[in-house]
Amino acid sequence: IYKIMRRRLLTFALMAASVSGACAFEQTDTIVNVCDAKQVSVVTSDSLLEVNINGQKDNPSYRFNFRHPLSERATTVISESSEWDFSFFSMPGSKKWQPNKSRHLDVNTTYLDLGLSSTVNADSRLNVNMGSSWEIYLNLCSLIGIEGKKSALNLGFGFGWRNFRLKDDVRFCKTGNKISLENYPENAEIDFSRVKLFHLSFPLSFSYALGKTGYADIAVIPNLNTYASIKTRYKLDGDRQKDFNKKIHHNTTTVDFRLALYWKNLGCYFKYNPVNVFNTTYGPKFQTFTTGITIGL
Repeated sequence: IYKIMRRRLLTFALMAASVSGACAFEQTDTIVNVCDAKQVSVVTSDSLLEVNINGQKDNPSYRFNFRHPLSERATTVISESSEWDFSFFSMPGSKKWQPNKSRHLDVNTTYLDLGLSSTVNADSRLNVNMGSSWEIYLNLCSLIGIEGKKSALNLGFGFGWRNFRLKDDVRFCKTGNKISLENYPENAEIDFSRVKLFHLSFPLSFSYALGKTGYADIAVIPNLNTYASIKTRYKLDGDRQKDFNKKIHHNTTTVDFRLALYWKNLGCYFKYNPVNVFNTTYGPKFQTFTTGITIGL
C-alpha cells in the first residue's frame, strides 16, 4: 500500500508540473486550483514529496506549498499566501517571519525622530528660538501592520518630548489661572523661558516604495499630552530667579501630520500640528512645525 500511495502521489505531482502554463492541480480530489501559474516545481526524496507554485498572471506574489512526507503516519503540510501580510504586535528587535522577504516593503516600524521646532499662527509677541527648541520622539512598535509589495499600512505606538524656548526679552508668566507673555524685569540677565510637553502617540501611517531602497511615509498622529510645564530662569541683581508651573491649561489631545522620506534606515521628516499648545482661554495662541532627521532602529 505504501509503494502504491507513493507512486500515485508522484504521478499527481508530475501532472501538476506539466500544466504550469495553464492550471495546476486539476484532479478529482482537488487540493488547490491555480490558473496561469508562473512556476511549478516538484521535489521528491525518499521521505518527502514537495510541490511549490510561485506567482500567477495577475498576482506575482502568490505562493503555494504542498509537503507530504512519504510515510504511513506522516502529516501533510499545506500553506498558501498572497500579496498582503498581516503582522500583529511587532515589538522592537523582533523580525516578522516572511517566506520571501522581497515580497514586502520593508518599513521602519521602530524609529527615532530628532527635530527642531518653530511656531505657526502665533501671537505677535511669541517668538520661538528654533535652534533651542527640540523634539525627541521614539516610535516603539507597530501594533497592527499590513504590508504589501510596494505599500504598507501601520498603526504604531510611541512617546515623545517637546521643548519650545522663547527668544528676545519675553517670558512665559503665570498669573492666577492664565499664562501670559511678559517682559523680564529691567536689568535682568536672561537665561531662558520655555514650555515643555510629554506625549503618548498612536501614529497611523501609510508608506509607499520609492525605488528599491527608499520610501515615503505619510502619517496622522493622535497625541495624548500627559505632562506640560513652563519654566523661566534669569538673574536679577546677581540672584538666580526661577519660575516653574505645571498647571498651565495645555491641550491634552492634539494631532500631528507627518511626512517622512527614507533611504534605507535614514531619512528626514516634516511635522505640523494645527492644534494650539495652550487652551487659548488661558494661554497664548501658537501651533507648531517641526523638521529634522529620522533613524530606523
